[in-house]
Amino acid sequence: MMGNVRNLRLSPRETSLATAEPKRSNRMAEAEPLMRRVVEIFMNFTRATGHPHPKLMDAVDNYRSLLMEMGKSQDDADAQIKSICPELFP
Repeated sequence: MMGNVRNLRLSPRETSLATAEPKRSNRMAEAEPLMRRVVEIFMNFTRATGHPHPKLMDAVDNYRSLLMEMGKSQDDADAQIKSICPELFP
């Protein structure tokens, strides 16, 4: 089962873009799918291991903030996050 978790890694380019300050570099649209992928990877880790990834909630909060900076309402941002990780919304 852990073999699947190891394959869920960002490429160096993805890591660079995902950790950059999207608003400052005016690359929010480019960062959105990368930040979504980070949330997906952390959620898949959580599902595969049965233990929450220690950075999952930080990634979710950052992704929500990015979506809202891009003009989505909090409800729309939460709906998008819920589509990735419904387990976080009881």
